[in-house]
Amino acid sequence: MKTVILAGGLGTRLREETEFRPKPMVEIGGRPILWHIMKLYAHYGHKDFILCLGYKGDVIRDYFLNYRSRNCDVTLTLGSPNLEVHNGHSECGWNVTLAETGHNTMTAGRLKHVRKYLDGDVFLATYGDGLADIDIPALIDCHRQSGKLATVTAVRPSARFGELSLKDGLVQTFEEKPQVSNSWVNGGFLVMNPRVLDMISSDDETLEKDVLRRLALMHELAVYQHSGFWQCMDTLRESELLNKLWSSGEAPWKLWRSDESPVGQTETPLLEIDHPIAGPPAQSSSGECLGCGNPLPESFLDLGTMPLANSYVSPESVDPEPAFPLCVTYCQACHLVQLTDVVSPKDLFSEYLYFSSYSESYLKHARLMAESLISKFRLGPSSRVVEIASNDGYLLQFFKQQGIPVRGVEPAANIARCAIDKGIPTDNRFFDPAYAKQLRNDFGPANLIIGNNVLAHVPSINEFLRAVHDCLAADGVAVFEFPHLMQLVNGCEFDTIYHEHVFYFSLWAVRTLAARAGLEVVDVEPQKVHGGSLRVFLRRFGTVTSAPAVGVMLERERRSGFTTPRRYQRFSRDVTILRTKLLSFLAERKRKGERVAAYGAPAKGNTLLNYCGITSRDIEFTVDRSPHKQNRRLPGSGIPILAPDALLANMPAYTLILPWNISAEIVSQQREYCERGGRFVRPVPRPIVLGQGKSDAGETVQLHQSAGAATPA
Repeated sequence: MKTVILAGGLGTRLREETEFRPKPMVEIGGRPILWHIMKLYAHYGHKDFILCLGYKGDVIRDYFLNYRSRNCDVTLTLGSPNLEVHNGHSECGWNVTLAETGHNTMTAGRLKHVRKYLDGDVFLATYGDGLADIDIPALIDCHRQSGKLATVTAVRPSARFGELSLKDGLVQTFEEKPQVSNSWVNGGFLVMNPRVLDMISSDDETLEKDVLRRLALMHELAVYQHSGFWQCMDTLRESELLNKLWSSGEAPWKLWRSDESPVGQTETPLLEIDHPIAGPPAQSSSGECLGCGNPLPESFLDLGTMPLANSYVSPESVDPEPAFPLCVTYCQACHLVQLTDVVSPKDLFSEYLYFSSYSESYLKHARLMAESLISKFRLGPSSRVVEIASNDGYLLQFFKQQGIPVRGVEPAANIARCAIDKGIPTDNRFFDPAYAKQLRNDFGPANLIIGNNVLAHVPSINEFLRAVHDCLAADGVAVFEFPHLMQLVNGCEFDTIYHEHVFYFSLWAVRTLAARAGLEVVDVEPQKVHGGSLRVFLRRFGTVTSAPAVGVMLERERRSGFTTPRRYQRFSRDVTILRTKLLSFLAERKRKGERVAAYGAPAKGNTLLNYCGITSRDIEFTVDRSPHKQNRRLPGSGIPILAPDALLANMPAYTLILPWNISAEIVSQQREYCERGGRFVRPVPRPIVLGQGKSDAGETVQLHQSAGAATPA
């Protein structure tokens, strides 16, 4: 999707500056305001620019033609055309078309001049003298949902003078230069169908008085109301205001990372080819959002210092277990919920013991997912399917059975070997830009890329999604599943928080991240798996129109409070209440002399146990079907892991289900335990005894296997 910036006006009201250069080249913090506008669009993945030049256009032309020498260290030999560039800059990859549109041409006429450079069904446009903290993906969604020819951003500018509220001869309130409260103005930041340009007949027509007014009369002009920051630069006073905001470090429009890596300069890979585990230092805490680079606030949830959730302890080990802070925070700039401290992948993945195929319910989910995607996208022998973090081949096997070429990408060597043994072609490495290019060349562009429960594991999320974009065929689709933040919070599912999961996603956050990589959320489907997940469909920008479900889910999240900090503070209180109730339940069992065990050894169970301070003194043992975990101990709590038959051999009175999201599957497998008087307990969202028992509130509950949930009987 191309972005047109009007950069040819005279700028007469800023003559102190525009006598020497065009207004878009007036600097804020040492960079032209035009650069700031382009950085905002590029932050959301829009890096294909058309600049409409006019007054003093040569200044803009020279700036970009000499951009490398202005922004990089270079070595040149006088008298020789050779120029050696020593470093990159973060604007590598921008496509900038410099279009001469005439010295005296008006705004609409300038757009008409660049019609030949536009393609696709929509393009973006704005003025070269206005800044905002606008959500570009939300603007595009608003336009697509309206079905109109154009959408304009409406803003409320700040008043130039203080505002007084008067009553009975007295000043009731005083606000210094408040935002205008009773009117909206044209703030630029438009989305338009190229057909609009067919309405323009001459260079003398203006965008505002001619085109937009005509569209409004035709009822073809939609509006996107932006209540955040917006400021134009018409006068010297406004130029000084913007420079003051920038120098203070609090420029609201700066949504991009200040340390963005240049193209061609690779970041430290999460995992390297020759050894599947490598990465950054043991623990990092930069204080900046891993998505947008903005400063992060204090955590809203502190679960304490914990061992790694998948670092199961061998029985002979006497070494102290490494432990790391587990705290969660919310970025108000891009809505990304994330850990404050990121643990090195070397510590996380040196040995990985989660095998997807040991869950019958998840295998069924995988089979149904494969069938749905094959039908939805008409996949066949000529298609190419790639799964990132493909585990033991649990999902790709269903595509392979239909004769569809597949390729798995799995960084854990022990699990990759298991998939290969099943006949699933699998590369033992991490999915990054270099590998994506190699995969595209060797395997072909992917018609379908799948990533189930992988997005949350990748600290370098922007680099990862750019690699997905580059690996896709032009009409390809990427499908990601992940636990839905809204379900996690509403269901008090705090135990799904552990060090492997760097991120906890709302659709708002995913949409922003995807847009930065040139991808667009085109559909979303809620899933019951993992306590409530989203299946999100991504395509390259502009290829298809987004389904109505996208807007519905975004609005649902917004109305539920997931775009503001307040909801997360309430979640923290809910977690504390759950811990108190679970500990009270276990204390009562101990007082009555009733034995308690656990079922399962999932990572989420370790978060639950360690946050609550539950150890082998409270729970004698746990059982798990995976032989890879048996005869080890749970990290932190030290609870021994036995085979499932230990449950009948020991017959504890109560068994706490740690993978509570598959409670129905477990109860079905352990019918004899229940028939002999054993009782299962589901801890989340509150401790509930299934079957014959009582919840903490004293209610009798019955498990419904079809839903996998307990409900009052």
